[in-house]
Amino acid sequence: MLVIEEIRRNNLIKIFHESGCLRAMAFAKKIDVAPAMISMYINGKGDNKKNIGSIIARRIEKKMGLETGWMDHSHANERSHENNIVAQPTGGRFKQRNLRARLRSLPSFNES
Repeated sequence: MLVIEEIRRNNLIKIFHESGCLRAMAFAKKIDVAPAMISMYINGKGDNKKNIGSIIARRIEKKMGLETGWMDHSHANERSHENNIVAQPTGGRFKQRNLRARLRSLPSFNES
């Protein structure tokens, strides 16, 4: 069973994938979070790992038009609305290969 931090991380990846944003910076602006935080939420390891807390989760839900609590429940088995979008963030620590590896770990991701 996944813990809330991993569920929120997976949901953030899913939202980013479906957002249509090609860069982490554009996505960060859309959800009102510093661009560096996106990298820490998704790719962070060790001291650079950052969990998505309740306040940030609620902000993301509000900015993306999701119902309150959406980030707290797994949506990995739900079909994506934007199957053809492959996000390609660049720069900094937010690497395309890292995102694709995380996306492949989600059961609903189908890279084609």
